[in-house]
Amino acid sequence: MVCSKSRDKLFFMSTDKNTPQLNFWQRITSAHPSIESATERRFASVLSMLLLAFLPLYFLPESIRAILEKHSLPDILYLGSGVLFLTVAYVFSRSPYPRWGSRITILYFSLLPFAALFVKAERYAGDNVNEALIWTIPVMLLALTIVPPKQIKFVVFAHIGFYLIIPALWDGLTHRQVFSTLWLVIAVGGLVIISAYVQGRYLEQARREAKQNKISERRFREIFLGSPVALWEADFSQIKIRLDSFAEKYDNEIRSYILQNPEAMVGAGSSVVLLDANNAALDFYEAEDIEILKKSLHVVVSPDAMLALRDGVVELWEGEKNKPIETIHKTLTGKERNVIVRFSLRAGYEDTWERVNISIDDVTEQRKAEVSIRQLASAVEASASSILITDLDGRIEYVNPAFSLITGYGEEEVIGQKVEDIQKSGEHPEEFYETLNHIIESGQVWKGEVVNRRKDGSLYWESLVISSVKNDDGERTHRVQIKEDITRRKELEQALALAHEEALVASDMKTQLLANVSHDMRTPLGAILGYTEMLDAGVFAPLNAKQAEATRAIAVNTQKLLDFVSNLLSQAQIDTGKIILNPAAFVPQHLVDALGGELSLARTQGLSIETIIDPKLPEKIMGDSYWLGQILHNLLSNAIKFTPQEGEIKINLFKDNDISWALQVSDNGKGIPQEAQEYIFESFRQVDGSPTRQAHTGSGLGLSIVSHLCRLMNGEIKLESEEGKGSIFTIFLPLYEAEER
Repeated sequence: MVCSKSRDKLFFMSTDKNTPQLNFWQRITSAHPSIESATERRFASVLSMLLLAFLPLYFLPESIRAILEKHSLPDILYLGSGVLFLTVAYVFSRSPYPRWGSRITILYFSLLPFAALFVKAERYAGDNVNEALIWTIPVMLLALTIVPPKQIKFVVFAHIGFYLIIPALWDGLTHRQVFSTLWLVIAVGGLVIISAYVQGRYLEQARREAKQNKISERRFREIFLGSPVALWEADFSQIKIRLDSFAEKYDNEIRSYILQNPEAMVGAGSSVVLLDANNAALDFYEAEDIEILKKSLHVVVSPDAMLALRDGVVELWEGEKNKPIETIHKTLTGKERNVIVRFSLRAGYEDTWERVNISIDDVTEQRKAEVSIRQLASAVEASASSILITDLDGRIEYVNPAFSLITGYGEEEVIGQKVEDIQKSGEHPEEFYETLNHIIESGQVWKGEVVNRRKDGSLYWESLVISSVKNDDGERTHRVQIKEDITRRKELEQALALAHEEALVASDMKTQLLANVSHDMRTPLGAILGYTEMLDAGVFAPLNAKQAEATRAIAVNTQKLLDFVSNLLSQAQIDTGKIILNPAAFVPQHLVDALGGELSLARTQGLSIETIIDPKLPEKIMGDSYWLGQILHNLLSNAIKFTPQEGEIKINLFKDNDISWALQVSDNGKGIPQEAQEYIFESFRQVDGSPTRQAHTGSGLGLSIVSHLCRLMNGEIKLESEEGKGSIFTIFLPLYEAEER
């Protein structure tokens, strides 16, 4: 097992190879940077090296001898022209046009033997002419090196032509003297032409292969760059050298040796050079460009991933390629990714490992899905609901433990059986099951409640959901049933339904009692109030101050009791749904006039009452004036109740807009706390609902009745109130203007 310290040393410490520094010889013989063809660059370098060799090896000794022996001026010019020719050729060899350098070189050496006849006539006179002309043979051999094969024959024919015409141009030179060398030139020239032909065929084949390789390379690049899978191309040559040395020492037992000696691969990762990566790799590792990725392999490849590298190179050594190895890589932003890495050797690099292709498949989501599936499987196994999986014919293929616990059937008893064979209770008609199957076969989900039978024969209720399982092609393959025992819930529902029914009966009896009590109390209370008002008015006899005060107290309290009874009766009508609106044309002023008693009572308590009728209101409005009067009466009673002496109350009937009008009652009383504004419209709720309240009495039904009546009339209530500053109740109602008769 590799210790963490050793694995850390396996990191890619750097992927940069230092650019080699060119030495002096390389700098003076390298091809021009603009030349892209490898063949042409190689030719330019060979030509420049050849010319640099000629200059010192040939001309330097001749120059020294010319100086020491005091040669004539023609000799010096002859030598100087050679230096000039070859220097110009060298300059061309280092330029973008190296072929011109080769042409100048061959031209110079081709003319050199014949020029010697003129410059050194005394030396090469007579039969000595062959000593000069014999140099034509090495010139033709030189042409094989620096002249394209197709042009060699022109060089050979040009030399033979010179041999044929030179006797005619040079006095004292005969063809016999020339022919003694010419036959050798012809023989060598023939061999040179044949060699050039063979060389041309070889070069042509090499060019075709290079072209084909270039096409293959281009196709490879297109596939490489366009692949949706992340791909690397790396140089593993240093690792190959290391493995070769291991193989020599340990009889090719590389795998066992490396596994037993993990330190053998320490630092191997730093020798890997990332040569290229496709766009998918840049996206996967979140790298802006390949240079950043090259410099960041130590981030990408974690210590665990180095173990994958170790296993990958061992597989390559043993001839296994593209074997999937799972590991973890990191993006440049630190995100971990589950990947499957495959190593393969590029064709033609099997011996050197200079080109190793690495594919990286992202399986992060797949692994997450597998974890989710395992979690789901665990959840299904642990679920309290029974879960079944059946084929399309309803034969059970899987049940979870909860199924056995609920039904009493063991897994081995039900696998292969049909569901309806564990469980049909006979409580549902056949049409029920036919409808269920039809819904499922149509691809829908069936939800419902069924009665099923346990193994012991007892019946129980289940909440059941059945859906189809489809494959990637959308074909239904299985059914899933999720079942929950709801027997206890059904029993509770039945008990609750019975209790609800009993409560409804009790509520009806209570409502009827309230209605009867309210109805029976209204008549005597009305009589008491009427006689009290007659006494107060002095109908029977004038009252003294104490008697008048007593009658007013009787009237006030009787009115409160009558309001309470009226509210109970109204609430009973609301609860039983017996309130029926009877819209009819009415005059808005009449609503205020009907409040005469309440207004007089308020004024006797020292309150200031102001009524306002908006002149924009129509003369007649459609509505139920009785129940509108009840709304206004309850709002006014509420204002009187909570407004202190010398307080102010305003009643305002106004047109809100073209489609609505409003009833508004405002006061400057004690106001309503913010928290109480949430519930004061509920039945029997008051701001101070404690039994010990003294200042204000009431049933807590007034505002509830107003709220119910407002909803019946399709209206809306707005409350504005602040403690110590009073309250404003506004009822907005639809405006229906009465038509003129």
